[in-house]
Amino acid sequence: IPCSSPFYSTNMKVLVAGAGPAGIMIANCLVRRPGYEVHLVDKKPNPLDLPMSKSYPIQLQARGLEALREIPGLEELVANQGIRPVGVCFHQQGGSEQKISIDPPKLFCDHSQMTMTMLENLMRADAAKGSSLSVDFDCVLNNLDIDNKKVSVSTKSKKKSMSFDTLVAADGGRSKVRHDLEQKNLIQVEQKDIPDEYRTISISKTCSDGSVNLDSDYIHGWGLDQGRIRIVAAPMDNDYLNGAFVSEKNHDPIANLKSPQDVLDFFEVLSPKSLAKLVSMEEATRILNQSAISLVTVKCDRLHVKDCVLLIGDAAHAMTQSVGHGCISALQDVQVFCRLLDEYNDDWQQALPAYTSARLADAHALSIMSDYAVPTSQLMKVEWGVRQLVRKVLHSAFADLMRPLPVELLSDTTLSYSEVLEKSGWWIDRVKISKSQRT
Repeated sequence: IPCSSPFYSTNMKVLVAGAGPAGIMIANCLVRRPGYEVHLVDKKPNPLDLPMSKSYPIQLQARGLEALREIPGLEELVANQGIRPVGVCFHQQGGSEQKISIDPPKLFCDHSQMTMTMLENLMRADAAKGSSLSVDFDCVLNNLDIDNKKVSVSTKSKKKSMSFDTLVAADGGRSKVRHDLEQKNLIQVEQKDIPDEYRTISISKTCSDGSVNLDSDYIHGWGLDQGRIRIVAAPMDNDYLNGAFVSEKNHDPIANLKSPQDVLDFFEVLSPKSLAKLVSMEEATRILNQSAISLVTVKCDRLHVKDCVLLIGDAAHAMTQSVGHGCISALQDVQVFCRLLDEYNDDWQQALPAYTSARLADAHALSIMSDYAVPTSQLMKVEWGVRQLVRKVLHSAFADLMRPLPVELLSDTTLSYSEVLEKSGWWIDRVKISKSQRT
């Protein structure tokens, strides 16, 4: 039974749940189209009212930048906040370094800074004729009544009901909207815990005695405690590198520490020649007081429900961080759907099922690649490195004859995710076998 008509005598009410990059992007696209009453809500406080939070770098590549062009001038605004490192520097536990070039350099942005830039751009957007925008932060979704097209929400001051003609679920991997749809058997979802936990980390580029000076043109990574702890950080400002501290789930080494000095001692044991000299007492305090974040992967059997709910970003297809395409694919979701609105003259009854048809196979393909593109066995890791090195060094017919790795196709082409999976299936299958043998 359709839950709305494609023809509206008044403005179409669109409720967007989630003010991350995907939610902000689709709100920005819709308010620039005539006839939309857009309401963006998020359970978190308004980031524009808070000090800049510590965050982590995300890579946009050509796919993400193309999607940002849906909003005039947004690509330039985001790119101006980013960096283009020339390579990645891996720091060994003993103090040695290994550098791998990124050619050509790719754009990296701080996730929090990018979100704030996109939000500021949205708040300044010139609404099209008959369109309007309202934004509510500290607004928690409680229950979804899809038959009557309402959601109950809680704000700091009261509980209330909000009506919609269409609802956009952009509320992340643990989406409340998707959960309620699943409880009503309106969508089938496969959700799995990622076996890692994350904290953000901010380290100095140089230490006080000058013995450590991290190259500002590189992303920096550490593999510690036999690979059970991984740190990646990017030089997002003049003095510091911001990034992620990743540990195995349920084996969080920070959880048992009692004081900031314990945190400093922890880094002194694991990385005495680099990290121990770059983590300040202030940062150790922040790390200690920070709760580890656990993430999930999500795979849905559809990306819309009836003709009034759209799922985008992590709410539709959350994945591991291994291939770095979570934000990119979320922005592409918005790009694909808005072009379908163009094609179907803003008839959501036609655009929603067309979106599932156009995007579901790509979402599933990217999910597979996020699980199996990066090898875990030592032998395949060596082969993976050699293959990438050969393709970078031997700019010849010999290198071109080598079958491409999925990470190379994701980085260097704009092929659809389904096409990338088809061309790199030989590698994906080998990683699957390797992982099953280890298990």
